[in-house]
Amino acid sequence: MRRLLTLMCVLSTALLTQCTTAKKTEPEPPPPVPTGPKHVEINLATQHGELVQGECVLFSFPVCTGKRSKPTPTGNFRIIGKERYHESNLYPNSPMPFFMRLTNDGIGMHQGPMRSKPSSHGCIRLHRVTAQRLFKECSVGTRVNIVRREPTPPPAPEEKDKKKH
Repeated sequence: MRRLLTLMCVLSTALLTQCTTAKKTEPEPPPPVPTGPKHVEINLATQHGELVQGECVLFSFPVCTGKRSKPTPTGNFRIIGKERYHESNLYPNSPMPFFMRLTNDGIGMHQGPMRSKPSSHGCIRLHRVTAQRLFKECSVGTRVNIVRREPTPPPAPEEKDKKKH
């Protein structure tokens, strides 16, 4: 019994010593704090958008943009007007909730039907939750950059990684 108690004390001491002398890891630095003005990035090639502040992506979201016959224009725009509820002047019975106007000829971002491929008449359609959040977080004057940037392909595997046949 005495040997068992001695063995248990030795093991306990070893475990405690190991815990206190274990390699201490440095805590990870906190993520960068978003600073500066917010802007929106829309990529027509990937049908993807991001709300960005400084170097931080605040959130990413899918978009549905203009079809080939009515393409969404590329370039740098600013939100020039906002309407909680807007109806199209060109297309009857076309409500556009959370409308954020980008051009004087009717192009904007708004809640609308989402498809897997470009299918709007030039506007940037958004899911309801995304449209609500952008409408809340972006003000008149917020920059919106619309680009067509193809995704970069993954790097080719190195020779040593290739399987021999």
